[in-house]
Order: sequence, then structure tokens, then C-alpha cells
Amino acid sequence: MRKLPLQLLVFVVGIVFAVPGNSAKAPEGTSDPKFDAVGSIFVLPVISATSGRGKGSGPGQVRLSNIQKLVVKELQKKNYQAILGNTTWSGEAIEIEDAEGGSRQVIQKLGPPDAHWVMAVFVEDASSHLSLNPLRENSGTAKVSGFLFDKVSGVLMWKQKGLGTEYGNGSFNPKSDALKAAVDAMLRTLPTRSKQ
Repeated sequence: MRKLPLQLLVFVVGIVFAVPGNSAKAPEGTSDPKFDAVGSIFVLPVISATSGRGKGSGPGQVRLSNIQKLVVKELQKKNYQAILGNTTWSGEAIEIEDAEGGSRQVIQKLGPPDAHWVMAVFVEDASSHLSLNPLRENSGTAKVSGFLFDKVSGVLMWKQKGLGTEYGNGSFNPKSDALKAAVDAMLRTLPTRSKQ
């Protein structure tokens, strides 16, 4: 029987330990000095960006104010001071394209004049299927996008999309459950602020 050269054996062992599945993941919600500087976040009223997508694709019976309250609650869990805003901006309605573009002129119009940090959340899709068939599950899907702006500097600091899907006969409002899951997925990538 032929022996493997020592270099080949070391190479094979090195590959096994270099496989991504074997490496340790960074902990979720790690702190970032850039985000530790964030003061009070003014959370704008949640905006529906689902118009023109067909019947059943919008938030429907889900109150956008409930999603806004959920965002504030989740930000507070990450040690941010979050303010429930009642105004969007000093101008016409903001569109998701405005937020994605991140132009200084748009950012500086968001929220009240004295706000420094502003978060905008858009519901891009929300739908549900309620089944009368006991063998079929109720289901809901949702897609949201979030943006955190430094209004004073006029820059987009963070943006993320979140997708949520809920299945289960026990849920009477799968669309609402899917939206909650989407908000959670979206905010999961926002660094947790160090306690001060």
C-alpha cells in the first residue's frame, strides 16, 4: 500500500478546517462604535409601498401604526432611544425610491426640524391566504425595507430588507404575523447599541 506524502495530508486537513460551516459565526447584534453615537431615533410613520401590486398585496387590515410601534419596541431592545413619530416630512409624501436614493435634500426634510436620527420603514408587500379547508394551512408573506438616516449630515447610515412568512392553522391573521417576522428579520442586522 502506498503512503500519502505528508504535505498532501496537511493540505487535506487544512481544507477540512477551512470549510465555512466549521468556522464560528460572529454573534448577532454586535456593537459598532458608529451606531453607539446614535442618539434618539425619530421613527417615521410606516409607509405602504404596495400600491399597484394587485389585490391582496397591501397591508390590508394590518394597521401601519402597529408596525411603527413594533419597530420602536425592537429598537429599544437594541438599546436605542426611539420616538414614535407622527409626521413624515416637510413636503409631499416620501417614496421608497427617495429613501433608496439617499439624497441629502430628501434626508434633511424627513421628520421634524430638530430630529437628528430618522428611521423610515416601508411595507413593500403583505399578503395572506386564509383557507377554509382544514387540511390546508393559513399563510402570510411580507416584505419590508428600513432606512436609518443621519439627518444632520444628510447621509444614509443603514438600510435593510426583511422577509417574513408565516404558516399555521392557528393564526387568524397570518399577514400580521408575517409582517412582525419581516420587521424582526430587517432589524436583526442593525448593530446593538452599547448600554451607556
